[in-house]
Amino acid sequence: MKTLLASLLLSLGITLFAAESNTLTVGKTEITISPDSTPRTVPLSLFSGATEAEMKAIASLDTVNLDRNVFLLEIDEQLVLVDTGDSDGRGFLKYCLGKKQHPFAVKAILITHMHQDHIGKLIQTAHYSGSTGGGSMQESLFLFAKIYISKPEIEYWSRPEHTNSLAAKVLKICADQIVPFDFDTEILPGVWARNAVGHTPGHTVFETADVLFVGDLLHSAALQFANPDICANFDMDKDAAVIARKAWLTKVTESNIAIAGAHFPFPGIGKVKAEGDGFVFEKF
Repeated sequence: MKTLLASLLLSLGITLFAAESNTLTVGKTEITISPDSTPRTVPLSLFSGATEAEMKAIASLDTVNLDRNVFLLEIDEQLVLVDTGDSDGRGFLKYCLGKKQHPFAVKAILITHMHQDHIGKLIQTAHYSGSTGGGSMQESLFLFAKIYISKPEIEYWSRPEHTNSLAAKVLKICADQIVPFDFDTEILPGVWARNAVGHTPGHTVFETADVLFVGDLLHSAALQFANPDICANFDMDKDAAVIARKAWLTKVTESNIAIAGAHFPFPGIGKVKAEGDGFVFEKF
């Protein structure tokens, strides 16, 4: 079956070279950022926590763009992904194959939370044929990677009401690879998993000496740095999301480390400064 999946990925390689990636060195960390899709334009009505007039005054438009970034880095001589994205035609697969690195070379995947645009490429549909006919089945795409997911996130998506969700499917298919963790655990050398619940019940940010990878702590850089009280309607517990957002933005401002967000403007990494009652994001 591994040979089958390898053949499938090689065939995919023909179509996975449309997007540009960007490699940055932040402190001692080299990070390759790949856009997983073109930016999504969404209306201000997708957000709450301020009036539409207040949000328009911040964003200067009736809409904002949400990028989708995937981060690939090397830690302790291991290739490590922060989330996987969800697109076939862009993102980390293009990068891996473009560098002639098979996805099997990825040894660790840090999952901020289990929404589709962050875990969609953990599994892949493999098609097969034989003397008695053909068919398809879903398998783990990164067969040699450990997949790190917080215990509260696993517990939530394991509930019976989520049986048909993508998250539940991933938990089943990738069960032997998943490493559950508690918050405030050093899951890889120099990488700490920190509590940022609110967007989901187990939402995690990953902290290194140089960068804080924040997943969906913020969705719109245009709105939520300036006013951290603003929430996307995707946030499951908005009060907790606001508390986490303010706490972590304050911390990165005070510590002067970089911040990396899945939906920030490409390349999705920059520094944060305090300004008035909010913050300013300056991308690299």
